[in-house]
Amino acid sequence: HERHLHTDLALTLLRRLQRATRQDLKLLVMSATLDPGPVAAYLDAPVLSSEGRAYPVELRPNARQDDRPLALQVTEAVDRLFQEGLSGHVLVFLPGAAEIRACTASLGACAQRRDFRLHPLHGDLSNQAQQAALAPSDRPKVILSTNVAESSVTLEGIAAVVDSGLAREAHHSPWSGLSTLRTVRISQARCLQRTGRAGRTGPGLCLRLFTESDFRARPAFDVPELQRADLAESLLLLHGLGISNPAGLDWFEAPPRDGL
Repeated sequence: HERHLHTDLALTLLRRLQRATRQDLKLLVMSATLDPGPVAAYLDAPVLSSEGRAYPVELRPNARQDDRPLALQVTEAVDRLFQEGLSGHVLVFLPGAAEIRACTASLGACAQRRDFRLHPLHGDLSNQAQQAALAPSDRPKVILSTNVAESSVTLEGIAAVVDSGLAREAHHSPWSGLSTLRTVRISQARCLQRTGRAGRTGPGLCLRLFTESDFRARPAFDVPELQRADLAESLLLLHGLGISNPAGLDWFEAPPRDGL
């Protein structure tokens, strides 16, 4: 569904298997954010498009760049939504847990004044805390989430999305051997994916905390994890499978030689 390191590696190995001993093997790739052209060429496969049911989502980008702290921008955006009479839940996309904590603190007074619940949602939370964010509720909820809510989970009753346009990404330097976690501007494809979360069960609204010109300047698709991540685990896995020359594999978009 998404281009993680292991999905790219699995696709490479499955294509290798298909060409070698399992010509009967059928491969189907499904994604809402993938550029279909390269993978279709790699698999020599047709592209099928399924639009599904999508309700209209009103898009409101910022009129100008806002350099204030992200927590203040989010608080103002959420307060404006409820002031306009929003009926339903709000999903706020943030880059990481630190920003979620800052926004939770900043939104406290607004939550009391507007009578809504605040729920964080990220991978490090307990299962109970994650279920609280996902559970149906008659009382309005503001869910402060990382990119886990882009495609990994479905949230019912989302009437509005507030998109920071940011995410956390792991990057690895083959020269130093060190990995870093960077806050990056997400691609246009992921922005559209986030916007669509407001149109799952009815007409919705998306407030982008960045300008339209900022959106147009972003890359169409994200840099795949295989191109920027630490490859040590994957190469050890290949070695265990008896593949001692990973550079000789017919990769789906091969990783950089320096990384190998």
